[in-house]
Amino acid sequence: MKKASRKNSSVDASSIKCFEDVPRGVPITFIGLIAANSSGGGSSNGKNRWTYSIDLEAFRVPGGPVVRERVLVVCRDISERKLGNLMKQASPLDILEFVGQRPASARKPKTYPQYEQFELQKFIGKKRNAGLQEIKTELSKSVVVEDATFGTLALNHQFNWFEGLASFRGTDMNVTFETDNKNKLQDLIQKAKPLWKKRQAWFTHWRNETWSYYSKNLSHWYEGDAPLTRELFMRLLGWPVGVEFYEDAEEGFGYRLGGWSEDLVTDHGIDAHGRTIDGPMDVSL
Repeated sequence: MKKASRKNSSVDASSIKCFEDVPRGVPITFIGLIAANSSGGGSSNGKNRWTYSIDLEAFRVPGGPVVRERVLVVCRDISERKLGNLMKQASPLDILEFVGQRPASARKPKTYPQYEQFELQKFIGKKRNAGLQEIKTELSKSVVVEDATFGTLALNHQFNWFEGLASFRGTDMNVTFETDNKNKLQDLIQKAKPLWKKRQAWFTHWRNETWSYYSKNLSHWYEGDAPLTRELFMRLLGWPVGVEFYEDAEEGFGYRLGGWSEDLVTDHGIDAHGRTIDGPMDVSL
């Protein structure tokens, strides 16, 4: 059995094989791999105090095994200056040594995000680590899938989705499948193909639904000289500039169609969520 790090004399490093093995309320020196899609950020409590947070893809206690679990690292009740300093110290796919602790039961926040947290005491600095470097190399590799309908789809490690480019009647479109799993990608592609095959009717329905929503709720945004008729609206809106396909546990397969027109919505986008070619769409800015 490997000996625990001198900095972690109260912790048996070899015993920490998952997040649940980390003792509560004990400051520990960790080495962590920053997630590819996380660069750190802050949220304010409205009283000039901030909470910093950043995601780990994996971590280990020096001398212990690599734990491949997503964990949120947070530092609470800090000044804006300290927030800025912390954000400069960690970037996507950095391997960093830091001191943190799993919250003591009595101090656990009432609510958590989707995964657990470490409370950050300090970043020590960048660190070389073979086990975490293997994961970093894996996440840095290019993953590309070729599809007869959607062409080249590349994995975007920052956002954990596959993306590609398409064109419709002269309009370039971003095509996104919200998964980083190749098997799940194939499932989404098969569900998306019937929509794509009839995209003339699908996109026309999107334009009609967008006009209906805009004319009832957003027409005050229009500042053109000519009266905003349906014909003028369609010309200004054009065709979708992006489509995202996804699947959630509650409602199943769905899509988001995105459009943009400076004349209609200035620098905003206008999106529509739906599930079928000609069914109802939830349109919003």
